[in-house]
Amino acid sequence: MQRQITGLQSLDKSPERPQNIKTNEEQNKENLQPDDHHCNQPKNQKVEVIPVQISEVDLNSGDVLFDSSLHSLDLTKLLNESIFGKVTLSIYEIRKDFDESTRRKLVDLIITSLLSKTDPLNQPIQYKNHHFDELANKIIGLFPSETKEIYYVAPHTEGSQQKISKGKLVDAYRNRLRQLKKAGLHRGRKRKIEETEGESDSIDTENKRVCTVHQDWLRHNTAPWESVVEHWNASRALRQSDFHKAIGNVNSIIEAWPVVKQPLGYTLLESDYNYMFNDGLSIYSEWPMLSTKLENLMRSEIKEKAYIPFLDNLKDSDITPDSRDAILLSLLPVICPPSTVVRLAKGSWKPSCAESINGFILHVKVPGDLEMARDQQREKMAKIKQPLQPYVIVLGPRLSAIEHSYVNVDETLYLVESPLKAVDICYKIFQVLNATYPPQSEQVWLFLQKYVYKRTTRWDKQVKSVIILTGKLNQAKKENSRSGEPESQN
Repeated sequence: MQRQITGLQSLDKSPERPQNIKTNEEQNKENLQPDDHHCNQPKNQKVEVIPVQISEVDLNSGDVLFDSSLHSLDLTKLLNESIFGKVTLSIYEIRKDFDESTRRKLVDLIITSLLSKTDPLNQPIQYKNHHFDELANKIIGLFPSETKEIYYVAPHTEGSQQKISKGKLVDAYRNRLRQLKKAGLHRGRKRKIEETEGESDSIDTENKRVCTVHQDWLRHNTAPWESVVEHWNASRALRQSDFHKAIGNVNSIIEAWPVVKQPLGYTLLESDYNYMFNDGLSIYSEWPMLSTKLENLMRSEIKEKAYIPFLDNLKDSDITPDSRDAILLSLLPVICPPSTVVRLAKGSWKPSCAESINGFILHVKVPGDLEMARDQQREKMAKIKQPLQPYVIVLGPRLSAIEHSYVNVDETLYLVESPLKAVDICYKIFQVLNATYPPQSEQVWLFLQKYVYKRTTRWDKQVKSVIILTGKLNQAKKENSRSGEPESQN
């Protein structure tokens, strides 16, 4: 008879709060609020369009022209050419943040500028999904506290039902094209912009050919590692396109890029994350202050007898930093309990607190149980027809005596330096692989995403336990500020 790997005991769950996400139609209506100087022209007044001079352009090589025009776009210079652009830069310098009105005007300014460029037939240049992806990256580069997904979301990011790209840039572009077409300034194309799915648009043919050469090398080589990294970086554009198409299917991604199965494969995925976000945010700088606040909160709120011993272990003078982190991270689902209900073919599954803990950080006591524990996780998710998503494993006789830390991704097990490192790598893998959080621990990952990594996406669930925990931590921050204690920037 197999030994059952068990976690901490369960808690009552908080009810799930409905999502507060605008529909695509609502977003389009919001963005379709033209400024007076764009759309309130007198009906009989003839509008003259002055084309930008373009020389030596082949009509069949439009993508080359468009890519170079965006690649060389200096967003700072563009904004400094208008009063509102200068105001936008000033607002960010002061507030380090934008409200919805400022975002809308910023996007309108950018799209209006882009549409002022015309092709040799005096038609507005046609932009595609990879152009908007590049534009969004430029915005985030200039305004780091902004979230890329506000401005651009690639097709299928939210699932197979999301067939077209979304975001303020895309919505504003579509709205402007409609206005130009209605005014007779744009003839339109047979293929409507709303029907563009974007898989083939995400990477041009030549770039795909070059990237495929590097991917083929990676399929057949795992050394030397310096060459692996070089080929990995050179194939990034194709890989990011593949990851979006996979719609979070971790297994298919791993099989397409088998080099990530290597012991250092997680460093390749981490490099993709750093390239994608490049926000400078680190769990290591946030954790010292956050862990102290979490420990204080846990001591005041956790009353269940099953969890008290773990809090008592934190008082041991000989406890290691890794074991302390493992305890605090494992107890996160206790103060931020799950509320998800997964509908099954027969009935439903409402994860318990213990299941949430094991889906987040699985504690295995002896090395001989490691494979059995992984099999049990896999079998449990297969039984309820849920994909096995990445999770963390800590190994040691007790949580207060952790010896090794791992990240489990499909059939691959990465050994990393510490529990905190494991959580950091696991989170980054979720983002890079475009993978959904596992239902039993999604509230913990969502909390870390928002509070530690400062990322908010338009499809984030509004989870009651996350809102409550974040509010309590922010209140603790205010109280510390009033008392004169130093505080991290959260």
